[in-house]
Amino acid sequence: MLASSRGHLEDELGNVMTATLEPIQERYQQIMDDKGYLDSILAKGAEDCQRRVRRTLPKVYRKVGLVESARG
Repeated sequence: MLASSRGHLEDELGNVMTATLEPIQERYQQIMDDKGYLDSILAKGAEDCQRRVRRTLPKVYRKVGLVESARG
């Protein structure tokens, strides 16, 4: 009796896992198939990164002494 209950629970767990993961897998595949969407995300990330670098890099250069300070 215990073995059959265990088998039933394993089957039910498998069904629950499949039902839970299936929509996630489908959405993942939709995103992966949309190359235009992925390219737009990469382009936006690159723009954000460049903006941060333009603000941060001059500070880093000054901190490590690569840029002459504007002090008199």
